Amino acid sequence: TDLLFLPPAVTSVAAVEPEAAMRRMASRLAHHHGIAVDIVDGSGESIPFPDNSFDSVHVGLVLCSVDDVAATLGEIRRVLAPGGRLVVLEHVRGDGVMGRFQDLIAKPWSWLASGCEPNRRTVDAIAAAGFDTRGLRSIRHTLVPPPCTPHLQGFATVVER
Repeated sequence: TDLLFLPPAVTSVAAVEPEAAMRRMASRLAHHHGIAVDIVDGSGESIPFPDNSFDSVHVGLVLCSVDDVAATLGEIRRVLAPGGRLVVLEHVRGDGVMGRFQDLIAKPWSWLASGCEPNRRTVDAIAAAGFDTRGLRSIRHTLVPPPCTPHLQGFATVVER
């Protein structure tokens, strides 16, 4: 459904989706709304596109469930063109009581929710992957109930080394 929120300036979309059923559903949705999209089989840890391929990469509620967050962010950085942006909407580990609650239920939640780990420290992982995270902000009150709150929203840019 993220496809429905694309701004008019977006002229083409490429997506990576490991599940065949989700690829079919996204393709039907895109076609129904007149969105040109290329959805390929793959995973975040091994994005099947060349270096510097994209002006932006969008992650929407995906970093909670990839097997290797660092590898996924490394791949995202690899496929981003110089000056590219990582656009983020993710749920992350909360502070205080919420964070401890997420830590407590992380394993059973992951089994029930297709590998989602509600206690990931995503902003730290994005920074460790070489992104400037100053454009990211935490949103504590969301429509999504715990344990998938708070959310991280905004954009991160590649830090040139």
